[in-house]
Amino acid sequence: MASFKGRDIVLRASKGTDDCNGRGSIAINQDIKYDFVPGQPDSVTDTYADLTQIPRIILLADCDIVIGAGVTRIDAWLVAGRNLITCDTKNTSAGKTPTAARNVQALTIADCAQPLTVNGPTFANKLYPLRTTGADLTASDVTTPAETFNLPRDQMLTNYVHNRSNASYVPVRETEVPPSY
Repeated sequence: MASFKGRDIVLRASKGTDDCNGRGSIAINQDIKYDFVPGQPDSVTDTYADLTQIPRIILLADCDIVIGAGVTRIDAWLVAGRNLITCDTKNTSAGKTPTAARNVQALTIADCAQPLTVNGPTFANKLYPLRTTGADLTASDVTTPAETFNLPRDQMLTNYVHNRSNASYVPVRETEVPPSY
């Protein structure tokens, strides 16, 4: 595995002139993990000497971000211009656009039955939490949340370190007014 210590990895899906019909969306079909997540001992395969070494993985989509059924952990920033969909339903995998996931007629308890944990900031116009973990009331996992969104302290501190070194202020608007007497 390549080392991304101290790097920003940014993936941008631009819709261009398209109106979110097949372009500008990101599909996540496997876990996105970096080496160290505080509080999760199973993920400690590498330690970072300081905050500048922790990578930031940023996924930017003009339209939708759709997360596959087998995905259980995402250590990344998720920024969607329209929808964040936590379960790639049968509707989206049938070749329809990702926003078709809102039509969840075919969603069953067996679909997206694994819990999802997102470690990082999340921004979207609409969030569709479609995971079904715990929906089967006879199962032993009824207390397990289907989706967990964490903002780990390492993400906040890393953001502080990155922005402190690149801080600049740009005026957005300037208006001159006559002096008043």
